[in-house]
Amino acid sequence: MKITCGFDLDGVLSKPCEKELTTIKPNSFEEIEYYIKRKQHINVKFNFIVITGRPRRLRPVTEAWFINNFKYCPKIYFVGCASKEGKLLKYFGQKWAEEKYAKIQSKAKAKIINKLNLLFYWEDNFKIVKILRKLCPKTSIIWINNHYNSKK
Repeated sequence: MKITCGFDLDGVLSKPCEKELTTIKPNSFEEIEYYIKRKQHINVKFNFIVITGRPRRLRPVTEAWFINNFKYCPKIYFVGCASKEGKLLKYFGQKWAEEKYAKIQSKAKAKIINKLNLLFYWEDNFKIVKILRKLCPKTSIIWINNHYNSKK
C-alpha cells in the first residue's frame, strides 16, 4: 500500500523566495518519510507530491531545484497566477489582496488534495491552512510554523 502526501513548496520545503529556492530541513523525502512513520506509527510506502502557489512559468527552475536538492522531482501542481495576484494588489491594496488570493489558492489546492485523496498535506500559510481544513475534511492539514510567515 502507498500513501500519497502533499506539500506546499515555499516555506515548507524551501525558504520563500521569488528568485531562487533555498533548502530548509528536512532536506530529503527519506527524512520526511521517516518522520511520518515515527509520528503516525505506520509502516507503509509513501508517494510525495507538491502543490505550490508558484505560477507555471517557474516550472523549469522548480524542477531543476528538486533534482539538485532531492535527487528526483516529484509530481508538481502549480496553482499560482502572479498576474492575478498583482492585479488584486494594485486595485485593492495589500491586506485585501492577500486575503482574496489566499482564498483563490486554497480552493485550487483543495481541489487537487481532494481529487488525489491525500492523507496529509503540509502548508505554511495559516490563512490557507484554516480554509483547507474546512474544504478537505478527510485530509490532515498540517501547519508548518516558520519565521517567514506569522500566524495572522
